[in-house]
Amino acid sequence: MTRSQFLDQLRRGLVGLRPQDVADIIADYNVHFDEGLAKGRSEEEIAQKLGDPVRLARELRAEAQVRAWEEKPSPSNFFAVLFAFIGLAAIDFVVLLPVLGWLALFAFITLVLCIVFVICGIVALVSLVHVSQFSSPASGLARFAAGVGLVALGTALAASLTLFAQWVVGLLVKFARLHYKLLKQVEDGSK
Repeated sequence: MTRSQFLDQLRRGLVGLRPQDVADIIADYNVHFDEGLAKGRSEEEIAQKLGDPVRLARELRAEAQVRAWEEKPSPSNFFAVLFAFIGLAAIDFVVLLPVLGWLALFAFITLVLCIVFVICGIVALVSLVHVSQFSSPASGLARFAAGVGLVALGTALAASLTLFAQWVVGLLVKFARLHYKLLKQVEDGSK
């Protein structure tokens, strides 16, 4: 693969990043080619040493999304990081995608349980209004306690799910940084 082919593939893979970031990355890789050529290597050798430009682009996009999420944690940045990692993981799908699939299923089931507990708790509390005046005070107190308990349980599960999601994103960030470190080792090895 020639320099122009490598840089074209890398540039296409970086679509969506800020133009200045793309220009900086392309400039860095141009420097790697210049240094390699100065040492007597061919463009093909340099490109091979740098690795697959499509994979490099995915790793660089994931790292850019992680930086954006770290600078401003928001739902949109969270999902951008998640989708960047899914794109990066498409290469590593044998290991990571099944794990992410099970984690997503677990999160979905937990979210449904949160909603069910909160709704059941609210129904129990609302049913206090319709309790017959002939029922005992203990029955009303039990319904009140059950309603508050179910709402609290649903809320606690939702809070735990949020903490779990943050933990998973933290692990995904470490995963991306591992890929990024590997990329840096390849870049340093080509110098």
